[in-house]
Amino acid sequence: MTTATSHQLVLIPGILQTADYRRAIINATVPGLSAVDIERRLELAARRQARLADDELRLDAFVSESVLLHQPGGPHVMAKQLAKLVELGERANVSIRVVPHGAGMHPGLVVQSFTLLDFPPTASRLVEPPVVYTEGAEGALYLERDDVIDRYRHAVEGIREVALPEEATRELVLKIAKEYAA
Repeated sequence: MTTATSHQLVLIPGILQTADYRRAIINATVPGLSAVDIERRLELAARRQARLADDELRLDAFVSESVLLHQPGGPHVMAKQLAKLVELGERANVSIRVVPHGAGMHPGLVVQSFTLLDFPPTASRLVEPPVVYTEGAEGALYLERDDVIDRYRHAVEGIREVALPEEATRELVLKIAKEYAA
């Protein structure tokens, strides 16, 4: 089983984004992109999200509480995005946990936003090495060195220690979604 562990400080992880949330981000970051190109990006994102229905992918998503307060597309878009988070978090292979503002210092504040991918052995018993990727305005950076992977694994453990449990996360997300919908 492939495992993706995501830690996000600013935006909802891409694989969990609704089309309207992602559209708002695209419009803000790539002004003037054609409607066709926007729809292509949205379709690609939808295909990635569809992988969550596959039991061969495990997602552990940690999001800063501030992620829930940013409003790409406005309150209405955010209310739907948070409802989608709750829905996706109910899947057995998806864990979503909020790192609250009061968590204090933890490794996630230093390593910033990232996704760590761990791959299962292939049929030929070859092992694909783990990879960390980070995204920015100019593209993505893929990190594969063992010492770097170990640093991010250590960060995941520190983030896991301070994150709210899944049920408390669900309650917080529903509360904020209700405020946006009002």
